[in-house]
Amino acid sequence: GDASWNDCVRYVRDVYRPYVLNAGKVPGWRVFSLGLQRDYERTKDQLSKQAVLELANNSAYAAAGGGPSFRLSRETAYLIQAYLSAEELGQPRYPQLAVAVNYALGHLDQWAVHDSAEFVQPFMVALTTEALIRYQQKTGDARILPALQRVWDWVWDKTWDPNSKAFLYILCKPGADASPSD
Repeated sequence: GDASWNDCVRYVRDVYRPYVLNAGKVPGWRVFSLGLQRDYERTKDQLSKQAVLELANNSAYAAAGGGPSFRLSRETAYLIQAYLSAEELGQPRYPQLAVAVNYALGHLDQWAVHDSAEFVQPFMVALTTEALIRYQQKTGDARILPALQRVWDWVWDKTWDPNSKAFLYILCKPGADASPSD
């Protein structure tokens, strides 16, 4: 309820929104729909709504719903968020949402079930988790909660460092290439 925070909101919005409104052609790791959605809900500023739609329609990987490789987990998670934001602002459900959710569940399996990912970064698992929780709350998809339990049990077992009382930033298999994909 402290209106002084509105200045901070405007500062960020007034930098990010014009960047997005340049045809929505932003890289997948810069797709941040929630702040724009909240701005529209609070102010009814049509430019914020338009920016959410640009992210859902035109950002990197939007047409494909992300990607199947765990290396695109952040991009896929952000797209799930963008599709849900657009839907909550009145758009019909994006067909790519189901694709993105399936990709995200596949990312969890690559990390924790098949152990096929060359590396894992717990914060990336958290980004995927956040998006899947939001999706599950909206849809009730019964696949989500067991998959999250499985991956976080695995993350806890493999990446928790009891000495520092923190998760590792990254856990790599020997010889892994952990360079960014985007």
